[in-house]
Amino acid sequence: MNKTVCSAALVAALVLGGCAGIPQYTQVGAPREAELQKMGPPTASYVDATGTRLQYSYGAWGRQTYNIDIDASGRVAAVTQALQPSVLNSLSGRELSSADFRRELGPPSEVGQIGSFGGDVWTWRYWEAGTPRLFHAYVDKQGMVVRTLSTDEPVRPWVGD
Repeated sequence: MNKTVCSAALVAALVLGGCAGIPQYTQVGAPREAELQKMGPPTASYVDATGTRLQYSYGAWGRQTYNIDIDASGRVAAVTQALQPSVLNSLSGRELSSADFRRELGPPSEVGQIGSFGGDVWTWRYWEAGTPRLFHAYVDKQGMVVRTLSTDEPVRPWVGD
């Protein structure tokens, strides 16, 4: 098999594999146990006064984070694909910690630094109208997000023939 066919098969497998657990059939009101049986263990779980958030972060190149919110009675209250413009825009300009961002968006795809900022820059990948985009959160030394912005993701050509 040539490299082109192998590369195409690998990409198809990654894309399809990333979609295998998408909670598209999750229904509000379903019991938590049914979701755990269907989805498997979450990549993260957060408990607060209103219930529990089961978070599933996955997908091709980390562009999918699904939050399944379970109410105090143990039933699904909401399902959200967090890495989408409406959710990202709702976080911009709010005084939130890096822990709040992780609870809302899942783990960042990348954590880096830039010379003009003394903290870390957390980056998530997402799609906006079919365009690959990056959402950046500037996290200061105290763990607070002080700035956010979105940029187009640079095109990264495949390596090899």
